[in-house]
Amino acid sequence: MTAETPIENYGATTPSSTAGSDNDSVVDPKLVNGRESWNYPPKNVLKTVAMFWGMISFGMNDASVGVLVKSLEQHYQISYTSVSYIFLLGFTGYLISAFVCEIFHRHVGRWGTLTLGGFFQLVCFILAYTMPPFPIFVIGYFISGFGNGLIEASSNAWAGNLNNNNEMLGLLHGFYGLGGIISPFVTTTLLVWGYQWNTVYFFLAVMTSLSTILIFYAYSDETAEHYKQIIERSIKEQQQHPEETSPLLPGIVDNELDPEHHHHDPNNVLMEIDPAMAIEKSTHGQVSAFRETLQSKLALLLSFSLFMAVGAEITFSGWIPIYMIDVRHGDEKQMGYVGTAYWAGMTLGRMGLGFVTSRSAWSEELWNLVYILCTLASIAGFWFVPSIAVSSVCAVLIGFFNAPLYPTSMVVFIKKFPEHLHVVGVGLLAACGGVGGALGPFLNGVLTTQYGAFVLAPFTFSLLVAMLISWIILMKKF
Repeated sequence: MTAETPIENYGATTPSSTAGSDNDSVVDPKLVNGRESWNYPPKNVLKTVAMFWGMISFGMNDASVGVLVKSLEQHYQISYTSVSYIFLLGFTGYLISAFVCEIFHRHVGRWGTLTLGGFFQLVCFILAYTMPPFPIFVIGYFISGFGNGLIEASSNAWAGNLNNNNEMLGLLHGFYGLGGIISPFVTTTLLVWGYQWNTVYFFLAVMTSLSTILIFYAYSDETAEHYKQIIERSIKEQQQHPEETSPLLPGIVDNELDPEHHHHDPNNVLMEIDPAMAIEKSTHGQVSAFRETLQSKLALLLSFSLFMAVGAEITFSGWIPIYMIDVRHGDEKQMGYVGTAYWAGMTLGRMGLGFVTSRSAWSEELWNLVYILCTLASIAGFWFVPSIAVSSVCAVLIGFFNAPLYPTSMVVFIKKFPEHLHVVGVGLLAACGGVGGALGPFLNGVLTTQYGAFVLAPFTFSLLVAMLISWIILMKKF
């Protein structure tokens, strides 16, 4: 990287004005801890607003299905198992996005990736509003799932690289939770007022259209060229400080960044003198970021943990209205508000506990352990106390304590891995969370059809126990 080709990124360095200097760049003095913040450079304010609005739409999308289960069952004359295919097709699209998200970034940048993600969501809502045959309806959720994956990976990578990333990711996912509050409330209210279920999708389409337009404008500078410059800088930093990442990438960094190994392997791109050549070669797969991430046991443990955490989160939010109606014998038109209460707890937890985590002397890993245990205790109360009031309070607590598990896990990844792995790695973690968020509700639907709605509590409890075990292993080994 020369002074004539500066990195156009406030979060890195600015070109030196001193010709012939050994250092070709200087640190921007307005950065905090070498990172951008939500309000610097100034355009980040608009980017932050656009991202938060986009996450509200995302949360509304995820939370809408649970309240509509009964309506969809009656309209299409299908079983709970058939309704569960909505989650399964959404997961499939989400999973595919994990493998191509980085390709999107290389070709259209964060700007194009986020804009296309919003467009794919909009296609789903327009299809659903027309009340098409059920196979077309679920295909719409496949398209939406693909868009959701693009948005989540890109937005997490962006917010996670800002200063105070615990708070920023907490707020980002807090606004996702806010969408989860709005959607069940609006959906339940519309149904109570006598509107058809598809009216909800008109509301979602309007919200998504506005957020996509705002994102299109706010991120117009985050082009493919800008993204490639960020990757070049990250690879250059990894060349200069390989010891900072080698413990986490034993199969790649310890060997491939070792000078002696490089002497015997001239094709090793991470040791090339020119980072631009390195990024070009990695594009063709000689040393891919995806391969690097998959070589890390820490990344795999985090992926498994998020599979369980998001599986529990989406399963509970999607099936709690049915549980409250069939098991607690609540009023069908009112139990959707319990879903709203759950998402209220989720929003408060993500917006508040991120600040607790970042300002504490405890590590993110230790705080996540505490949050898992508190979530398990809340699920136990929901499970064993046969009361609508107690179940509603426990639903809020489950949402509150489960809320920070996802963003805090993302912070652990972002802090421990180099920046050129962030989009791919965050995409992988988000995809594994998406797998859990789709397979969990689907399997719960199958079990509900076979055994009854009571399976929700033990099923979500078992998912969190599995996460607890994996998190203890993670803390001991890393």
